Amino acid sequence: MRVNYLFPLLVLGVIGAMAFTGCGEDAPQLTEGQRAAAAAWAELAAASEALGYIPSSKAAEHMGEEVTVRGNITDYQYNSDERGKPYTLLFNNPGVAESGSPISDLETSKAFKVVILKESRENFPPNFAAGYAGNMVCATGMIMEYNGSPAIEAQNPSQLKIGC
Repeated sequence: MRVNYLFPLLVLGVIGAMAFTGCGEDAPQLTEGQRAAAAAWAELAAASEALGYIPSSKAAEHMGEEVTVRGNITDYQYNSDERGKPYTLLFNNPGVAESGSPISDLETSKAFKVVILKESRENFPPNFAAGYAGNMVCATGMIMEYNGSPAIEAQNPSQLKIGC
């Protein structure tokens, strides 16, 4: 009955977001949009945890563990100059990049990623990366460090599930 945990986790997430926004007189004032985004992130994280997934925003806390990470993929990159010629699926990370915003290397340094190396790409359909962008995706595998951020290396499509 994982759903029974959803409501208490959601309440804790909202309380955490409220505590974050009211940190004292010197704390920067958040706009209504930022408060709504923080509440949405808290709700998404709570829902992910209630379903037994790790929210992408908390992936770094699970380095070295075999888990399923859940989050929204905002973009993808192909780096032909990097060793392994990887495709990188970039997950949205609160405070790092907002959904729909252009993403630069600086903004994605701490965001969770899924990495698909050249030798594994033949296991994926053509133009696979574009199919994941803009979707809620669950990625299963061991979380490792990749260029300074938490990542899972996907070797086949069964490790990635859209709409979870």
